[in-house]
Amino acid sequence: MWRLVRLLLAFVFLLVVGVSGLSISRNENHLFTYFTVEFNQNLYFTCLVLNTLLYLLLQQIESADDQLGLLVCGVGIQFAGPAASLALLHLTAGEHFAQSLAHLTIPLCTLGMLLVWAYAITRVKERAIQVSGRKAPVLAEVTAD
Repeated sequence: MWRLVRLLLAFVFLLVVGVSGLSISRNENHLFTYFTVEFNQNLYFTCLVLNTLLYLLLQQIESADDQLGLLVCGVGIQFAGPAASLALLHLTAGEHFAQSLAHLTIPLCTLGMLLVWAYAITRVKERAIQVSGRKAPVLAEVTAD
């Protein structure tokens, strides 16, 4: 299954590069900057979709590990804000409000991701301390002497 997933991820990456490359034909005067912005926008959206699929797959797994879900949610925050702000920037044709919102959204989403990760990591340490502090129950053997 993982081999298929790796091949699918490589195909998705090549597809994003291809779609971004085709969009260059619309704006040839600023070739490199336009490709970079378009590629970023497509990559953020693709990563957001793949991260959402990963989160849904994690919900299907019966596990008591909530920290992995929190880490995936943090990555989702990192991708969702920039994808939405870049889409708004594209839809409004670079309006000043959309530009200033994009400049604020991207760092705030990174900060949000780091805060969620810090919470997940400290929660892991608290759980590890609680679990190691407890004495494991000892089962007594009953013998018929």
